[in-house]
Amino acid sequence: MNAPVQEHPPLGTPPAADRAAKRKGPPAWGVLLFLGLLAGFVLLNQWISTGGPELPWFEGTLEQAQEQARQTNKRIFLYLFKPTDPLHQRNELHLFNQRWVREPLETAIRVKIAVQPGDLLSSRFNLGDSPLLLLLNADGEVVTRTDGLVDERQFMTYIGRPLTDFDRQKQQVVP
Repeated sequence: MNAPVQEHPPLGTPPAADRAAKRKGPPAWGVLLFLGLLAGFVLLNQWISTGGPELPWFEGTLEQAQEQARQTNKRIFLYLFKPTDPLHQRNELHLFNQRWVREPLETAIRVKIAVQPGDLLSSRFNLGDSPLLLLLNADGEVVTRTDGLVDERQFMTYIGRPLTDFDRQKQQVVP
């Protein structure tokens, strides 16, 4: 009787146990490279969206801003806040440095006023417990308003889009 012939692996290949233990999938250096590129992309995206010049604010009173708005046919962005309000601190650190805030506000006269409860502006615009973001026309009438912790959607709905729409209307009227 003939004994069954055993097949041997080609020379230089590891035994079957070692072949089975070998890891399948991408090499470790590939995973590390991918993670490094991903982290770099995230950091670059953060830098692009929050980088850029600081938002300059109008130096003067609201009445002076209204006069300038009349002369230049611009809207007024009025930011009212209580200096000790933690929501104001958050807006200063995380809202006004965003590109989606800075770009629409470039076309407006930006006024930032710290108020105390009972101040004339506080009662005129009905300031509550959180910061107030207002879009005013040159006569000081409220076009839109929003308050508190403002996210991108809320800012664009109440401030950004009305500003860009106003600028488009101005461009259509002026030849």
